[in-house]
Amino acid sequence: MKKLIMLLLTLTLILGVFASCNKTASDDTSDTTGAETSGEETTAQTSAEMTAETTEDTSIYTSEETTTSESEETTAITDEETGYYSGWIPGQDMTFHYSSYNVLLNHLDTENSRIILEKEKWGVRFSKFIDALSERKSVPLFNGQIPPNNGGDQIIIFPDDRHALPWIWYRCDYNEQYMIIKITYPDAVLEKDFSRFESTSEVLKEISSKAPNVHNADEFKDAWKNIYEKDLIIEEKTVSALVCESNYSSDRSLLQFYYNGVYVIIQCDLEALTDEFWQGFSIE
Repeated sequence: MKKLIMLLLTLTLILGVFASCNKTASDDTSDTTGAETSGEETTAQTSAEMTAETTEDTSIYTSEETTTSESEETTAITDEETGYYSGWIPGQDMTFHYSSYNVLLNHLDTENSRIILEKEKWGVRFSKFIDALSERKSVPLFNGQIPPNNGGDQIIIFPDDRHALPWIWYRCDYNEQYMIIKITYPDAVLEKDFSRFESTSEVLKEISSKAPNVHNADEFKDAWKNIYEKDLIIEEKTVSALVCESNYSSDRSLLQFYYNGVYVIIQCDLEALTDEFWQGFSIE
C-alpha cells in the first residue's frame, strides 16, 4: 500500500514538472515572436519614413526646377515684349549707315526710308529709340560745329548693341585723333527716370548691373586695367563720368557720362580728351 502511494506521488510530481516546463517554453516563444514582430514593424516604419523623406525631397527639387524653368520662360517672354531681344543679329543684319548728319535727318523725316520702314522690325526698344532720336536729334558738336570725319560713313546706327540698347555712332576726328562718340536714350528706351542718380556709375548699374563699373572692376581686370570715376565740366555743368582704360589698345578706352537724358560713350585714346576738348564740346 505504501509503495502504491509513493508511486502516485512520484507520478504527480513528474507531471507537475512537465507542465511547468511546457508553460515556460510557451512563454519564451511568445516573447521571442513578439520581439521579432516589433523589430519588423520598426524596420518597416523606418523604411516608410525614409521613403516619405526621399519623396518629399524629390518633390521639392522637382518643384524648384519647374519653378525655375517657368520663371525663365516668363522672363524670356517679358523681355521679348519689352524689346530686349530685338532679333537683330550683328554681322548678319545690316546696320544703318549715313554719310552725314544732314542725310540722317532727311531719312528720319522720310516715311518710306529704310530706317522708318524697319523701325518696328527690330523690337520695341529700337522703335522707342528712333522716336527719341527723331524728336531730340542729338548730335555731338565741337565749338558749335559737327566734327569732321576723314573716311567712311560718318554715322552708324545699331538696333541692338552695348547693354542690349540701340546706339547711334558718330565717327569723327579731333586734332588728328580718331574717336567714336556713341549715344543712346535709356530714359526713353527703358522708360525709366535716371535723373535721380548723381553719377554715371549709378546710371550704368541701373541699366546693367553686370557691365564693367567701379563696383565690380576686379572682375574685368583682363580687359580694363583701370575703371574709375572723374568729374567733367560740360557747358559749365559738372558731370560725373566713368572711365574704362583698355588693356588692349589705348584708342579702345572708354569715357562714359549721362547728360540731359543722353547716355554718351566716347571711345578713343583718352589723351585726346584735353581741357580744350571739353571746353568746346557740347551735345545739341
